[in-house]
Amino acid sequence: MMLKFPFKNIDSLEIFPELVEISNKNFQKLKINRVKIFNENASSFNGYNNYKYFYLYNPFPKKYLKKVIAKIDEQIKKKKYSLYTIILNVTIC
Repeated sequence: MMLKFPFKNIDSLEIFPELVEISNKNFQKLKINRVKIFNENASSFNGYNNYKYFYLYNPFPKKYLKKVIAKIDEQIKKKKYSLYTIILNVTIC
């Protein structure tokens, strides 16, 4: 989905190493080099201040989501310009 937008780089967090490996292989096969996938837990990631846009697709349960958004907010507020956008795409069943 994010590849449809003109972002220079698209980074992703994935907690399962197997999925990181599969994803990286797929992006290599597709010759897409602007995607980087970090094998990290979203609640312990310390690089949120490097981004302005966050796209979360069915990310986690509500309780955990609140913690991650608080972590993003905490890190972004330390920057000179603290404006950011969270796009939350959730499928409701």
